[in-house]
Amino acid sequence: MFEEWFKHVFVKVSIYINTVEGNDSLKGWKVIQKEKQPLQIEVKVIQKRMKPLQFEEKVIQKEKQPLRIEVKVIQKEKQPLQIEVKVIQKRKQPLHIVVKVIQKRMKPLQGEEKVIQKEKQPLQIEVKVIQKRMKPLQGEEKVIQKEKQPLQIEVKVIQKRMKPLQGEEKVIQKEKQPLQIEVKVIQKEKQPLQIEVKVIQKRMKLLQGEEKVIQKRMKPLQGEEKVIQKGKQPLQGEEQDGTT
Repeated sequence: MFEEWFKHVFVKVSIYINTVEGNDSLKGWKVIQKEKQPLQIEVKVIQKRMKPLQFEEKVIQKEKQPLRIEVKVIQKEKQPLQIEVKVIQKRKQPLHIVVKVIQKRMKPLQGEEKVIQKEKQPLQIEVKVIQKRMKPLQGEEKVIQKEKQPLQIEVKVIQKRMKPLQGEEKVIQKEKQPLQIEVKVIQKEKQPLQIEVKVIQKRMKLLQGEEKVIQKRMKPLQGEEKVIQKGKQPLQGEEQDGTT
């Protein structure tokens, strides 16, 4: 199953990168860059699988375990251009979210600083992306994919929450200022994801199109995420006198 998936993805990546002006027939693959010269590709793959691979790669194998794949492509061509390709997936349904909050304060607390919260509302998220796209993104993630299991996704996000968190908290502290909060979100995926390719380019000439995209998404992220959050309001459940 995985070999078929990987060959399918790798062939798409190869075809996509070597396409001169992009190909609209490659459904789901958006043209990120226009290059007049084909690129030479080196692929390094780290994975765990039951069978040995049938192509040259750096491989860490562990028998009877689902695959963990990380594909990095470094391309060379006549113009100064270095490309890093990562597997990016889009998710169709919101996930159940468990938020762990670690609080940082400007002043030392009189008590414990750990907070456990359960998020009930979707987050408003800003994602920094370097890429050229024709349409706004619906949220992208860096993905570690496992064969025959729902995907677990790690996302680095800078998140701003307009409302205080709702849910269970364990707080022992006395504080008069809003907290600066680091939020770690662990989510469980229910459906397989669609895959795109993210390209970060370094070159002498400016790219055609937008190079920086700041995206806001109204729906919750799907996957395992690391979120750095600045809370502008005190968390619900936090008492000014130190009680919970």
